[in-house]
Amino acid sequence: MLLDPSEFQRTRALLLEADLDTLSAAMTRLHFGELPETLPHELRDRLEKLGWIDPGTGALSERGWFAADCCREYHFWTERNHRLPFETEAPDLARDAFRGKSVLEVGCGSGTNLMSLNDTTREIVGLEPLGIYRQIGTIFAEAHGVTDYHVKAGSAEAIPFPDGRFDVVVCVTAHQYFNIGPALTEIARVLRNGGEAIVIGCTLRPYLWGGLRASLGGSLREVRSHVVTAVNTLSYMALRRRILIGSSKWTTAYPVYPSRRPICGLMKEAGLGVHEARSIYPETCFRARKQRPRHH
Repeated sequence: MLLDPSEFQRTRALLLEADLDTLSAAMTRLHFGELPETLPHELRDRLEKLGWIDPGTGALSERGWFAADCCREYHFWTERNHRLPFETEAPDLARDAFRGKSVLEVGCGSGTNLMSLNDTTREIVGLEPLGIYRQIGTIFAEAHGVTDYHVKAGSAEAIPFPDGRFDVVVCVTAHQYFNIGPALTEIARVLRNGGEAIVIGCTLRPYLWGGLRASLGGSLREVRSHVVTAVNTLSYMALRRRILIGSSKWTTAYPVYPSRRPICGLMKEAGLGVHEARSIYPETCFRARKQRPRHH
């Protein structure tokens, strides 16, 4: 989804004059199932003007679902005082670890990590396939006075940058939506020799455990979604492809959560030497360096 220029400018004006903390918190609650009747009238009116909720029912619109995902990221970012999402569990990967480096975030969403690192890195660039995420991210950045904000359109499987461009490539809770093998090959390609890939995300065992707990008392649709994801994950580990897929407008429709060993194997095939696979529960932090080519 991509807003046309006039709709983008209208959205920008409405968001920049709003209390973003209050608005993003409300959209996060709607995202997690809170009833729209709980919203203050003025806030509900603003969300209707944005086209994010239905004027009649107050339910999230199609555009609103995408916006709610952006607002959820933003809300959690403000709650942790603009820190990176993994700083508490991995203090060695706090902002200072990226100081002076050229950094690419693959699957950057609405760009909150880019804003966290903006005044620390030598260069910070995001890659995001979904247009509305890129657009809302630029508005969030403007609201926080971040002028050096760069996000490219593109996929992890075809990164639009030259070989050896970056010191670090970061991927935070996004690898599950990729074709992981080709994406890791691309990540290795755009890293300089000795550069580091940092991939943080859930793996099979915690996903299955969390999915089982979520399914208890959940809807049939939720149960079906967990089963499809589990089957696709197992098939990806065995065959390197998802076997249960269909047409969908959602880029996040068919995630997979391979176990640690298969991911480490894919990294090795891509030319990335894994030096750490650490639990920051429920995620795992994989760290790997691009290995220098061997000369025969």
